[in-house]
Amino acid sequence: MELENVTINEAPVYELLPPDGTQDMKKLVERMEKGGEISNSDVTRLLITHLSIVNHFEEKEASDKVVKHLRNLVILLDDQKENDFISERAYNILKADVEHLLEEWR
Repeated sequence: MELENVTINEAPVYELLPPDGTQDMKKLVERMEKGGEISNSDVTRLLITHLSIVNHFEEKEASDKVVKHLRNLVILLDDQKENDFISERAYNILKADVEHLLEEWR
């Protein structure tokens, strides 16, 4: 089932569900840029590149590397929020998704 246009209390369902992995997060980042939650394509590219690195280690099932790069992603998100490159809403959703993935990989 495609969740692109399904909402709960006016929030898109894809933002409320935990990610299956970094591929889901990459799609979410792209949606957030289109929705104006991420200020520019450079920030989107930076986040997607970092998520691609994490995905590489997910596929290899290298949990120590996945955890290391997810922790670095939290730092990157903190920096992007601090510099107003991502909205508070985008930050909260992405950080919650990263924390969910960290729990899975620990």
